[in-house]
Amino acid sequence: MHNLTETQKQDLSRLAAVGCRRATAARYVGCTPQQITAAAAADPAFAGELRRSEAAIELAHMRCVMRAIQDEKNYRAAIWWLENAAPEGYLRRATDALSKPELTKLLAAVNDAIQREVAGDAERVRLAARLGELAGGPPSSQEGRQ
Repeated sequence: MHNLTETQKQDLSRLAAVGCRRATAARYVGCTPQQITAAAAADPAFAGELRRSEAAIELAHMRCVMRAIQDEKNYRAAIWWLENAAPEGYLRRATDALSKPELTKLLAAVNDAIQREVAGDAERVRLAARLGELAGGPPSSQEGRQ
């Protein structure tokens, strides 16, 4: 993996400033997203410039949305903002979809049933760890799992 040149770093910052995703920017300058990450880790100045560039385009779009919602006829811009800023509270979801809290509650109930019904301690621990992973918890550190 080669280091990025200063020209590549400058190009990446410029691409980020116009909203280009890192994967696309990487292809454009002839590197990989992993090289961008490594270069940013090794060069704090580049990392800062890249972060500022990525944030600047988001801020520009948010300013546009904020200007739009000043006029009530643009209420859809306000709805879009709410759905994206706080999806748990405002994003429409399918009526049969579970929210993360609902899923967590369901998995806790399943885990409780397993704890009561599965006889072996090792099996209960393994199943509880797996349910934790499904709920978005950290992966189990138990060895020998498949």
